[in-house]
Amino acid sequence: METMVNQDRIEGILAKMRYEGLFTVAGTGHGGGLALLWRHVANIKIESSSQNFIDAEVKIDDINKWRLTCIYGFPERSRRRDSWDLLKSLAAISSLPWVILGDFHDLLREEEKKGRHKHPTWLLNVFRETVCGISDLPMEGYPYTWERSRGTERWVQEKLDRVFVNEGCKSLFPTNKVYNLIAPSSDHSAIFLQVSVWRPVARNYKFRFENCWLRESRCSDIVAESWRRTEGLNMEQRIEVCGFELKKWGDTLVKDFQKRLQRVRETLERFRGLYDAYSVQCLREAETEYAKILVQKEDFWKQRVKQFWLKEGDSNSKYFHSYASARKKKNHINQLKNSEGSWVNWASGLGNVIEDYYSDLFASRGVRADEVLDCIGERVTGLRMRS
Repeated sequence: METMVNQDRIEGILAKMRYEGLFTVAGTGHGGGLALLWRHVANIKIESSSQNFIDAEVKIDDINKWRLTCIYGFPERSRRRDSWDLLKSLAAISSLPWVILGDFHDLLREEEKKGRHKHPTWLLNVFRETVCGISDLPMEGYPYTWERSRGTERWVQEKLDRVFVNEGCKSLFPTNKVYNLIAPSSDHSAIFLQVSVWRPVARNYKFRFENCWLRESRCSDIVAESWRRTEGLNMEQRIEVCGFELKKWGDTLVKDFQKRLQRVRETLERFRGLYDAYSVQCLREAETEYAKILVQKEDFWKQRVKQFWLKEGDSNSKYFHSYASARKKKNHINQLKNSEGSWVNWASGLGNVIEDYYSDLFASRGVRADEVLDCIGERVTGLRMRS
């Protein structure tokens, strides 16, 4: 980050945050200055730095080494080419998984600026060419990270701060996310990069795709987003991550039918009987939402009872709840007869009865392999085997 403060102030922040590591680059005059702070000393190794960047090697726990470069691009338009040359030279230094983030003082697309004057097209094109080998991570939250002259005719907003990663980093951190955070005392937003390593999930549950999820547009968005962020992993890993994210989102959806219905009922009661345009619109939206939740609940129980001839409007019928419960009971074994003809339940050793039955069923008795082997013609002779 550009500090614009002295070393003592940064050390005070370090102590307040209870971090152990600090590296600074002194500013010039009243501007500039860079600082990198980290929690544990052993995690960071500074490789190089200048007035415009800090380049470090990162090692956390059992994660492979990766590279972090914090950038402060030249703010003067006349020195943009120096910024582009700097990025190219940094890219050639190492082949490690790479995260490069900060204030680039450059834009990739026209829509990243809001103000009276358009950003020059040639600047957009050259910056895109400069970063063509790395990926710009999508940012969640407000689309702009810097502003000037708020509330006036000269009000300008731009997305100057961002995070790029190379292919190695996308494989190492397939589910990384970038957030645009509010920073009230600065004309720049704070950007937060959340990284997480894909690890096989030790599941003690069987993943079940809920058909009622398909009624939510968010379902396809989650699948598409997960598939994009896990590019580079093998198919099994991508499916695992996608299933985990669907379950994380969808569990709340299927467990809160009653709460969701109650919230919509309250909205219906609030606007029923009002005739202004706003109230009528809210009432229509609530009615549509109510119908959607009922259909989702119906889908939920259809999937469990495996009855696909359910008529519309029967979603609250006790029959389907009873059917699902009865089916569960039907699939449960309470007791079996053992080889002696006695009934045995789980408390008295039903597991052993089942094991003994299948061990006996698949045991071999009096098998004569010669009768089978005599029917197979010889292909490799003993002489050939010895040679």
